[in-house]
Amino acid sequence: MFALTTLLTSSLLAADVRIDQVLPENTIAFASIDDISVLVSHLQTMEMYDAVFDMASIDRGPWSIPKGQAGWGLYPVVDFESGTVGVGMFAMLESDDAAFATMMKQGFEGYAESNETEIELIDISGRDVWSVQYDFEFPEDALQLPMDFGELSTLYFAHSDGFILFGTEYDGFSKLFSLIDGDASESSLATNDVYDALMTRCGTESEVQTGVLLTNFADTFMQMDTSGMGMMILPIVKSIFGDIDGLAQTMTLAPSEEVILTCTYAVLMEEGRDGLMGLVGAEAPAVDIPLFVADDTIMYSQNSIDFHRVVSLVKDVTASNPMLAMQMNSQMIEQMEAGISMYMSTLGSETHFMITGSEPYTGDSIGFMMAAECVNEEALSNVLGMTMPAMGASPTDFLGNQIFSMDLGASMMMPMPMDLSFSVAVGGGYVLVGSQFSVENALRAIANPKESRSDHGLNAAASFVSHDIVSGWGYGDMAKVMQMQKAMSMSMDMMNDEMYAQIEEFDPEMAAEMRAEAEQGLARQNALLDAMSKMFGPMAWNINADDSGFTSSIIFMNPK
Repeated sequence: MFALTTLLTSSLLAADVRIDQVLPENTIAFASIDDISVLVSHLQTMEMYDAVFDMASIDRGPWSIPKGQAGWGLYPVVDFESGTVGVGMFAMLESDDAAFATMMKQGFEGYAESNETEIELIDISGRDVWSVQYDFEFPEDALQLPMDFGELSTLYFAHSDGFILFGTEYDGFSKLFSLIDGDASESSLATNDVYDALMTRCGTESEVQTGVLLTNFADTFMQMDTSGMGMMILPIVKSIFGDIDGLAQTMTLAPSEEVILTCTYAVLMEEGRDGLMGLVGAEAPAVDIPLFVADDTIMYSQNSIDFHRVVSLVKDVTASNPMLAMQMNSQMIEQMEAGISMYMSTLGSETHFMITGSEPYTGDSIGFMMAAECVNEEALSNVLGMTMPAMGASPTDFLGNQIFSMDLGASMMMPMPMDLSFSVAVGGGYVLVGSQFSVENALRAIANPKESRSDHGLNAAASFVSHDIVSGWGYGDMAKVMQMQKAMSMSMDMMNDEMYAQIEEFDPEMAAEMRAEAEQGLARQNALLDAMSKMFGPMAWNINADDSGFTSSIIFMNPK
């Protein structure tokens, strides 16, 4: 009776153990799934199951899908003997399926056999755990900075207490077993303030949670960097992008018949928004969609950007880079600020961005454009007239407006499967920047508003997200985006045929292998894109900025 009570108690405790209770407080990255079987069921309903397995080259086998939670994490590990810091990993999967556990163990044994090492059975908290020794060598040329990854030399595997466990550190297994046995942990990822703030922003209603704690990542990076360059690079990166403490994403699949997926994203900046992140305006009222947003628009967004802060941002970036600051005297800095101010002082905060396209999707039918509010058209036109020709842009007159165009693809060694022309024009209260035909179409709509008025409006998903008082919002058609991506990949593959033909002249066998590998990869990618095209309908999103970060919501509609 005592044994039965102990077994039942352990089972209940095991079910309550979460990955954020097992991972240490200084965790770098994490991911968790509430129930694998529910996730797989949704993928099957969305006709994504086979495509995902084929893309990952996973044999579905005779085993059943585990029912229960799964979690994974990376964290720094200190080797006190060598005085180095490395990266450890721990993963847990709730599963009582003996066949699945056997398959995982066979994979572990196969790894040991291929590396000619022996598996050792050890005891951790009264459980059997398999361990294998290995030599890990990180490629020296993989990173531009010399890094010491410590002594990663042991892999552990176990199937115990209803969990399949895999990791690189003894402590991860020991902590999980202690939690199952009823011993509380004083510190863990769950007690980390950054993690708690990120999860609070994302909300509690989700099935999948992922995130990166950049504060912990930066600390680990600095300790592993043997060159000392990290101490110079990190302040520059922070001055450009802002001091970001962490990022997180949560997902819920099929919350209703109409909605197939909802995602929430969070960015935490506890010291305040700065850098590029500080340019995003907070609580800006939505404005009308401009009339040049036409029927061929595939994705559209509008955002509030504080362009008047760009000059101070450039000053901060320059000051944070000692080498750059030494090379520039005060007069050069003043000239640079004046040059940037000539542009920024003419802009408001309202911005619009759109991607356009029509079938069949080709380089000539896909376009993009950003339109930023211009509060002084005459001044900006004069500035463009003075500066753009010096950059190689050729001016042309179009409907009473001057367009400055540059071909970015002309300087590339290989042709690209899309139009890379780049044009700038001022008109209708905006500065228009984008592909040449997109800018021309916008100027036509501005010049002839009655003739150019279209039936384009909000899609079905836009009504599911708030966009009255936000920092930004938008909508799109993911099915068309996927098909557009497929067409571009096919065009790129056709251009690669020329390269294979050249290789074939001196090494036919190598050319055949490269072609076969590329065709296989393209077939898998196209299968996934086709599946996603059928799975996703209209989508919409919004983003809200506050003093300590961002929160964004994205919704994908069911196409049926």
